[in-house]
Amino acid sequence: MRILIVGLIVAFASVQAWSQAKEKVIVVSWGDLVGDKRFVGVAQLDTPDKMTIAAKAWKAKGVGKVLFRVDDFRLLNFHDLYVPPGNPYNEWKDAVTKAWESNLLTSVVKEIKAAGMEVQMWISVVDEGCAPSVFYNDVVPFPWQSRFVKAHPEMQSADRSLTESGRKYHEGVLEFAYPEVRAHVLEQIRFFSDRYAFDGVFLSYRSHSPPPPHADQFGFNAPVVEEYQRRYGKNILRQNFDLEKWRSLRGEYFTQFLREVRAYLNTKGQKLSLGVPQGEHAGPPIGNIALHWRTWVQEKLVDDLIVGHHTLQRATY
Repeated sequence: MRILIVGLIVAFASVQAWSQAKEKVIVVSWGDLVGDKRFVGVAQLDTPDKMTIAAKAWKAKGVGKVLFRVDDFRLLNFHDLYVPPGNPYNEWKDAVTKAWESNLLTSVVKEIKAAGMEVQMWISVVDEGCAPSVFYNDVVPFPWQSRFVKAHPEMQSADRSLTESGRKYHEGVLEFAYPEVRAHVLEQIRFFSDRYAFDGVFLSYRSHSPPPPHADQFGFNAPVVEEYQRRYGKNILRQNFDLEKWRSLRGEYFTQFLREVRAYLNTKGQKLSLGVPQGEHAGPPIGNIALHWRTWVQEKLVDDLIVGHHTLQRATY
């Protein structure tokens, strides 16, 4: 397994800042390219011809791997979109719908490989959206929400409330202690991996969800409560408890999810990469869930661990 330290790059033209890198990797946040009016022409990557031009330009600069974000298409297929007339996200929705219906992803994979580069799909795993009552960037109603969350709101990370009526949830952030959650996220991965000839999957820990008021507010769902009591003899809803043991337990469930993804990708001969923040814990906006990267290394669960995926300064070229 390799550990890479990179920042998030919205890439569309050149990569001069990476001229000294041993391995040049571009992380392409496709939805930002079609949704931001600053990106025009080839930069939008919204047609096969533009994809061909961009891929050749990246290869000419020595790029060897492209991490291509499929989240916008994930939202289109697994979420309800809240973009009524007048909503500024209508242009984004139209562009995503057009690209999906024209099967742009087939061209993405084809052109990147034809240019002699590896291509992995970038998909977020803690980004299920929010109800429209939540404002996105404090400006407009949140543009999307997972249909899985709408059916199972209780599987989002829960606070420490003793009663259901008083319980609050971290909207859009699922608790991996539930087998149903792990199966749902794996289903989203398979939706793309089974359809397109990606060389691997890049899992991102980025999220659009609002951060909690404090980093240890959420994560008190029933499976976590029950397992903590079984191991350590304390009810974390009613008694003082060891914070690190609780954070570590939550991290174990995410590690189990990685095992399940790894097992699936092994059947396809695809790689698994993971983008995490710096440090031993996930941090905002997810909370203090422990990142058991030593276990991931020992069990060879991931091929590349990209540290600083969303905690280093963003660079746009």
